[in-house]
Amino acid sequence: MKIKTKLRLGFGFLFVVVLSFGALALFYINEISKNAEIILKDNYESLQHSRDMRQVLDDNTLPLGRTAIAAFDDQLANERNNITEPGEREEVIQLVTAYNKLTGAGTLPADLLPVEREVRRRLRNIEDINMQAIVRKHEAAKTSVQKATMLLGLVGSFTFLILFSFMANFPGFVANPLRQLLDGIRQIGNRNYKQRLEFKNNW
Repeated sequence: MKIKTKLRLGFGFLFVVVLSFGALALFYINEISKNAEIILKDNYESLQHSRDMRQVLDDNTLPLGRTAIAAFDDQLANERNNITEPGEREEVIQLVTAYNKLTGAGTLPADLLPVEREVRRRLRNIEDINMQAIVRKHEAAKTSVQKATMLLGLVGSFTFLILFSFMANFPGFVANPLRQLLDGIRQIGNRNYKQRLEFKNNW
């Protein structure tokens, strides 16, 4: 094999090893980043909707006026389109039922406060469900980071051993033909004409 070919193969091997390690690290970083995005996108939005609905109740007296009802309806619609956790759908259904009583024409003024408390209770339940989901996903993300760190450490150690072995052995693999040529020239220089020089077009 020509020395140029050996050099190309050697450096190509180094490039592939480093590229593979980098691709693996990038894959795990991307996976962890996507998990963090999911947490922000789903659960924090539900918390925001619940907080905004509760703010409508805090800022307005009963019975709610048209502006307050419109603001509450808007956030309630957003929450109904953002149900992602087990048990959240049931709480939203109960919230809608209580809210309809709160804004319904048939509800007596004396019943408004108990119904409002029921609405607030359902909002707290939705918040609790999403907070628990955030904690759970955070723990899952931490576990993923630990696994990724361990795996990348193992792969990095294995890559280091491969590269160290390559650095230790590859110079000899390339230099041995040159050493044999120099030894042959030295023998001829010492008048040992029985020494033969073999040229195999290694260049």
